[in-house]
Amino acid sequence: MWSYNAALEVTSCTILTAAADPNISELHHRMPIILRPDVYDSWIGPAVAVDDARALLGENLGGELTYFRVNRAVNSSRVEGTAMRRAGLKLEPHMAEHRFL
Repeated sequence: MWSYNAALEVTSCTILTAAADPNISELHHRMPIILRPDVYDSWIGPAVAVDDARALLGENLGGELTYFRVNRAVNSSRVEGTAMRRAGLKLEPHMAEHRFL
């Protein structure tokens, strides 16, 4: 959902969230809703009813989300590519409280 504020000359968006899927809930209790591509047209259709749109929120990719450890340099705008990814490293539940993902 996009909105333009003419007074501030700012375009902003809203990220819809839901309770986290069990496979990532150790990182955070919420997650973004990422709709499945096959429901995009239904979601953005101008005639979609509120109840139908709400039902589409359940058609998401939450169960497919995964996470992995990354190098802190990933936060730098000077770093590009996938070199910062340390594939295959999954955090233990007690490590999820740290903010290095």
